Amino acid sequence: MNHAVDMNHEERLRFIESHELADEQFDDVDAPSVRVRRSTLARAALDPSEDELRAAGAVVEGNIVAFTEGMARESKEDIMDSLLFASLVANKAFNQKNHRVQWYAKYIEVLTVLGWISTNWNYEQVVSSSTRFTMEQAGLDIISSVLSAATLPLTTAGAMIKVATDTVSALKTSEKPLRLFERHARQNRGGSVRIVTCNESQDGTVTVVVGAVSFETRSDVTNVLFWEWNKSDVETYKEGNGVVLNSRQYGTLRDAVQKKLSDRGIEAIEEFEI
Repeated sequence: MNHAVDMNHEERLRFIESHELADEQFDDVDAPSVRVRRSTLARAALDPSEDELRAAGAVVEGNIVAFTEGMARESKEDIMDSLLFASLVANKAFNQKNHRVQWYAKYIEVLTVLGWISTNWNYEQVVSSSTRFTMEQAGLDIISSVLSAATLPLTTAGAMIKVATDTVSALKTSEKPLRLFERHARQNRGGSVRIVTCNESQDGTVTVVVGAVSFETRSDVTNVLFWEWNKSDVETYKEGNGVVLNSRQYGTLRDAVQKKLSDRGIEAIEEFEI
């Protein structure tokens, strides 16, 4: 991890170019999400202020992403591309179900190379304090805990947990994004949920909080996010962390990441209103 932090620009570019991405298929999704994304960009191009005024949500591979009001379109794109690239590199390197710790370490390594700054990535096994719980609740509880300990203004922390909660709630009735998420999050007798809430301050600082939960169970999994589990039936692992995106550093890598994704024709992204 320290090596990723200390890389120079040329080393970061070589890292991006040298890492292979997992193959993504869309057999069970009505249409490739690139069409959704381009239509959103077209609307933003006509009236960018309207796009930036709205809070919004997105599914990015196995990540549920929430954006507070006022975020620049470019910042949203940078976050979504970063998460997609990190997920696909980790998917190529490790089977998430069988090597969850190594998978998450690779995911974090990639985000660190791309300019996501944190000193406290910590993926660990945890026992829920509730007898019954959903992965939705677990992920939001992690985000709430991280925000409670953060040095953010109270209004910012409140907006970030609210938009995360609203995004997860809206996802219940957003058919295509929910199907895309379940497709990537569900595993044989297990699954993984990563809820990511994002804010951009007036000076352009982009803050991201990640609440990640993965689990194993003896039962077949049909609904990762909203199914209510008995804690005796599941083994859970969690990660909660606050991150600042170094937008200047990512800006020097943006073209390389986008080229890598576009060369493979991969766009496992669905945006939706909340």
